[in-house]
Amino acid sequence: DPIETSIEWMNEKECFFNALNEVGLIHDADNAEWFLRTAIEGREYAKFVFSRNLSAALDLITEFGEIHGIDRVQMANISLGSLFAVRSGNVPSEKVVSFLKNESQSYSSYYEQKTKRVELPPLITDEKDFNIFLHLGSSPNYVGTGRVVAATANLSSDDCVGDNSLLDQKILLIPQADPGFDWIFGHNIAGLITMYGGGNSHMAIRANEFGLPAAIGVGEALYGKLSIASVIELDVTNRKIGVIS
Repeated sequence: DPIETSIEWMNEKECFFNALNEVGLIHDADNAEWFLRTAIEGREYAKFVFSRNLSAALDLITEFGEIHGIDRVQMANISLGSLFAVRSGNVPSEKVVSFLKNESQSYSSYYEQKTKRVELPPLITDEKDFNIFLHLGSSPNYVGTGRVVAATANLSSDDCVGDNSLLDQKILLIPQADPGFDWIFGHNIAGLITMYGGGNSHMAIRANEFGLPAAIGVGEALYGKLSIASVIELDVTNRKIGVIS
């Protein structure tokens, strides 16, 4: 709720700027607030412009693959360097398809056999973390108000790929809170939960704009439990998430 957010800010504003004044960081609260607001807006706009162009580039790469009989998944396993090599003519035209398909198969095999078997901690502080670590608890950033109980849709699973109708009236789970998932707000989702991200992340800001109940950055441990649930309770008002089934 934008009104509630504004009230919270007004309640905290004086304390926040008094603290900055005490350490000599600012002298004009109005200018500092203007700077904070425009900096956040500018950052989000820059993300939008970047992601829009990146999306267009990915569409062109997908189209290129379709022309050559290579599907989207196969194209995802081809390096940018190889695409540049094809574009520059370093790969004979009659060998382009076999060259790209061979690389796709090679990277796909490497991912399945090695990459997927490696798990790293969210934060590496010591060389020992590469050998053993614990998934520490994380405090979610709750956005909006209200309580919603709904079935889940997990975008880290293949279940929702290619059929966006599966997102309607679902609590959507996605790993990261980046602008690449901005398209989800064009669907009638009931709530949003992400594994990573902060209260000032792109998804947090967008969820707040839409008045969508969301828990941003719940952490790997909790996200792992939620991702295998079929029905979830997301209670933003009381700051809790529960697995119904």
